[in-house]
Amino acid sequence: MKNKVLIIDDVPETREFIRFVLEQAGYSVDEAEDGRQGLQKAQREPFDLIITDLAMPGMDGFTLVKQLRTSSAMGDTKIIISTAHGKLKDMFEVGKKSGVQYFIEKPFMAEELIEKVEKVLGK
Repeated sequence: MKNKVLIIDDVPETREFIRFVLEQAGYSVDEAEDGRQGLQKAQREPFDLIITDLAMPGMDGFTLVKQLRTSSAMGDTKIIISTAHGKLKDMFEVGKKSGVQYFIEKPFMAEELIEKVEKVLGK
């Protein structure tokens, strides 16, 4: 069975790149263009992993994670935050408080993305 991944990012090219890489690796992928849309999709169907941008208009990645963590159905969903803003060490400290342990810094290569996704999903 394919793992289901939801990509949430306000930049269409980023979503397209992540989708292409993950589908080539055998994952089932859906996408959302902002935090609100991503939250709605995640509430409608379960995902094994959510990859969300940190800085988005409307609802940023940390706010999205807090919303996801309040739902018992999504409380243990694996989440990777992708960011080009700030240092990963600082993001990790803030992220731990929000329930995120996994980050990837933009720009990233396809191999780095697959490696991170497989690590997070325990493959």
